[in-house]
Amino acid sequence: MKLQPCQPGFLDARDGILAADSLLYQGQYHTSIWSAFARRGMGYNAVQGASTSATDQTAGFDTPPNVSLKKTTALVFGNTFDVAIRVTCLQVPTTAYSVSDELPAGLQFVGSTTGGTLMGNKVTFANLAFTSTNQSLTLRFRAQATTAAAYALLTPVDDNQDGRTAGGFASTFLAGITAWASSSTRAFSGTQAWAATPPVTPSDYVLTSAPFTPTGLSVLSFYHYFDFEASYDGGTVELSTDNGTTWQNGEVYFIQNGPNSVFDASTTAPGERCFSGTSSSTQTFQRSVMDLRSFANAPLRIRFRVRTDDGNPGTFEGWVVDDVQVINGGGGNQRIELRTAANAVQESQTVVTYLVPATATATQTGLAKASQFSAQPNPFGSVGLRLQLSLPTAQPRVSLTLFDVAGRSLPRRTVDRPGAGPSTLAWPEAAALPAGLYLLRAQLPDGSSSTLRVVRE
Repeated sequence: MKLQPCQPGFLDARDGILAADSLLYQGQYHTSIWSAFARRGMGYNAVQGASTSATDQTAGFDTPPNVSLKKTTALVFGNTFDVAIRVTCLQVPTTAYSVSDELPAGLQFVGSTTGGTLMGNKVTFANLAFTSTNQSLTLRFRAQATTAAAYALLTPVDDNQDGRTAGGFASTFLAGITAWASSSTRAFSGTQAWAATPPVTPSDYVLTSAPFTPTGLSVLSFYHYFDFEASYDGGTVELSTDNGTTWQNGEVYFIQNGPNSVFDASTTAPGERCFSGTSSSTQTFQRSVMDLRSFANAPLRIRFRVRTDDGNPGTFEGWVVDDVQVINGGGGNQRIELRTAANAVQESQTVVTYLVPATATATQTGLAKASQFSAQPNPFGSVGLRLQLSLPTAQPRVSLTLFDVAGRSLPRRTVDRPGAGPSTLAWPEAAALPAGLYLLRAQLPDGSSSTLRVVRE
C-alpha cells in the first residue's frame, strides 16, 4: 500500500504489488503476479482510466512481453535533439532485440554514444541483449535540423486568458442558459482560464474559435482539468471545415490524452467519446494534443462542447481549459519501433517533431511558455551558474544541458521533482568551462524547452 498513489485504482494496486516484488525479491514473482492479474482483466494492456470513474476502463488479459519500450512525450520541439529511448526487460528473452527511430525529412543524425547507426533515415540499435529482469537500456543519439527544414513557429490560436487571447473564442449555448466564462478559480498558467461549470439542468454549450488555417505541421494543444458526473455529463472537442455549419467530434485526431469515456445510452449523445469523470485525483492539469495536418491549408474552427443531463448526485467542477494553442511549423514524425529477433514490430510510438531555427525563441511553447527561467549572474565566473526556475505546477523533473557554440553537449544536470513556484539551483561545476558563449537548455516533461545564452567570463 505504501507504493500506491492516493486514491488508487485496481491497476495502481497491481503496480504497487509488482514494485514491492522488485524491491523485496528482485522481481522473482513477477510472472505469477502478472498471470493472476491478467486472468482478471488487469493485464499488461489494460487501461485503468481515472480511479474515480467506473466507466472509462479497458480490460486486458495479456501478460507483459519480454521487453518493453517506454513511451515518451508525443510532441517535441527543437533544433538539436538529444534523443533517449528506454527499453526494459520484463522477462529475460533468449534472443536479441533491436530498436529503430525513423527520422522525419530535415532531421539529420549527428552521432550516438550507445551504438546507434544510420541507414537511410533510420537510426538503429541492433543486437540488444538482456541478462536480468528489470534491466533497462537507455539508447541515445543526437540529431539536428537542417537550415532549410527549420521554421519559426506560428500560433494563430493562442489563448490563456492572461493577456493572450488570439483565436477569438466566444461562448454560446445550444440548449439551456449556461455559458463558458473566464475564471480565476483554477488555472494551469497565470491566474485565469476558461471554465464551464455543469448545471443541474440539461444543457449544451460551446466555446468556439474564429476561423484559422492550419499550415505545414500543425497541432492543437491545450491544458485542462475536468470533473463531471461520469458518463452523464462530459466534454468534447469538435472541428468544423465549413465555418460552423456542421461539426465533427475530433476524437480520432488526438495523439496525446484523448477522450477517456463515452456518454451513457440515456443521454443526448449515446456512445459518443468524451471527457468525463475526473481527469486527476490530484486536481492537476493534463495536456491534450490533436494532429491537425488532415486540415492543412483550409479554414478550420474548433469548439469545446459541454453537455449535461438533469441533476447531479454531488458537486462537480466541470471543465477548465487553459493555454489553448494551434501551433503551425515545419517537421514531421519520428517513428520509434521495438523489434524482435524475427524482425516483428512488438511496440512502437510516433513522436510529432517540430524543427525550429537554432536562434528561434519560438520554442517557448506549452509548459516552457508558462514557466520562467533565468541565470544569475550572467556573465558568470568562478562561482559557476546560479539558476532561477519558476514553474506553474510541480513537475517530475527538469533536464538541464549546456552546449558550446558548435552544438556539442557539455555538462548535464537533472532537477528531480521541482515544486511549483520559484526555486534556485546552484551549478558550481560550470565554473570549470573555458571563457566563451554557451547555450543552456531546460527540457520540461511535456517536451517543450527554454534556452538561455550564458557567458563564462
